[in-house]
Amino acid sequence: MHVYRKLEATLTFVPGVRRRYVLEDQQPSNKLHIQAKMENELIYDVSYEQVMAKLQELGIVYGVNEDMIREVLQSEKKVSTTIAKGVEPIEGTDGWVEVKVGEGKRKPKVREDGTVDYREMETIATVGEGDLIAIVHPPQPGKPGLKVTNEVIPVREVHPVMVKLGKGVTMDENRILATTGGRPQIAKKGKTVVVSIIPKLVHQGDVDLSVGNIHFKGDVEITGNVQDEMVVEALGSIMILQNVNRAKIRAQQSIFIQQNVIGGTVTSGENKMLVTQLISLLQQIRHSLERMIVAIQQLMVMSKIREQDIYPLTKRLLESKFQTMMEAMKKYKMMCEQKREQIGEQWFDIGSQLDGCLLADRPNHFHCLAGMANLLRELNTFIGQYDREENDAIELSYALNSVIHGSGDVVVTGKGCYNCNIYAGGTLTVHGVLRGGEAYAQKGMKIKEVGSSLGIKTVLAVPKGETIYIEHAWEGTVVQFGKKTYTFYEEKKHVEMKWDDERQEIVFG
Repeated sequence: MHVYRKLEATLTFVPGVRRRYVLEDQQPSNKLHIQAKMENELIYDVSYEQVMAKLQELGIVYGVNEDMIREVLQSEKKVSTTIAKGVEPIEGTDGWVEVKVGEGKRKPKVREDGTVDYREMETIATVGEGDLIAIVHPPQPGKPGLKVTNEVIPVREVHPVMVKLGKGVTMDENRILATTGGRPQIAKKGKTVVVSIIPKLVHQGDVDLSVGNIHFKGDVEITGNVQDEMVVEALGSIMILQNVNRAKIRAQQSIFIQQNVIGGTVTSGENKMLVTQLISLLQQIRHSLERMIVAIQQLMVMSKIREQDIYPLTKRLLESKFQTMMEAMKKYKMMCEQKREQIGEQWFDIGSQLDGCLLADRPNHFHCLAGMANLLRELNTFIGQYDREENDAIELSYALNSVIHGSGDVVVTGKGCYNCNIYAGGTLTVHGVLRGGEAYAQKGMKIKEVGSSLGIKTVLAVPKGETIYIEHAWEGTVVQFGKKTYTFYEEKKHVEMKWDDERQEIVFG
């Protein structure tokens, strides 16, 4: 008898066999040929009562199929059958927000032939006063299960979604409605969903000295050019229908430039880039802290170290085995101080807790296994609020001698980029030429053509674990994975490159 997770009991039954040989009758004859026939007799030596007694002994009292037991015990061959079955638990679902409109991003228009027209940008969502933005759904409790031992299988507790209403919205029962026109923005931060309406400024014509710089707490759309030395800043997204000429464009969300950027600086999601860098450092610290806790547990078992010895042991481990964690911690503290005006107090709070464990000059409540485990849980919760945040994009047609930095994807749809410095927190896609300058993409890149026949140095960099695809790479192109580089000394086409951990080198796919 086999019991699986106390949810199912299986009975395997094989009838016994008694074999005997019976002499066959023969006619009278001068010669006798003795022939025997083997007969099998099935022996049913396991009774229904014995099976029921065994079930009682194992504590199996729920979902017992008595008819199936009787049937199995009469089988003429080996058989395995479920004779008792519990009830699987059904997990519930937390409350959630059903979005009834898009989240205010723009997407390129798709032509009839399937190609993409990046000059015709479609607005996914705008709302007017009274429009429905979202519906808030309550949590759905789960149903407990029941084991064959009649033990209840509990389900996790469900929680309502926390909704925070920003500007321009109101709640009517479970419906979120717009009180003003604009672009709806729905952001999830941990277990809280923040809903608000982003206002939009439309500037007709060029932005130049006659107009002055533009600083707006919402979306900005400019129908003309942004001219020399001008600045356009927005807390939302920026859409420019013409060119950017030696100007600065900064948005906390996406930036779309339908034509060219000449000698300009374009920055998207600067705060998100900072958050990404801080979260990356916290992830390094978390990974090291997990390893250090395991090391302390092992030493306590092997060397009989007591809880009161954890503080000096932690110091020794940090100095010998976990120096990289200390470096990440110092870098995190330095970045927080430098960017104090751009981040909230929560970043300093988690830093203070890590300080108390890793940099304390005397023992405290963190220096025990329970204290370290609690700190690790706090760190996991904090990181979980940010590591799934969506990043925004920069899209433009052409750039020359420009700086382009974005927290998300960077897409160049036209001729390409010449002598530019590019940073993409997501992927980098260039449908034309990338010639001169440097480009870094956190999540890989796909470039149509890199470098030139004159051997102009162009540097492409990604982290280890990402992929670079180049349709046409010229001599002089330099590719970097982490700190390892590869230089093209001849022209190559249709190149896919990545880092091989086992061989510890850059390989071609």
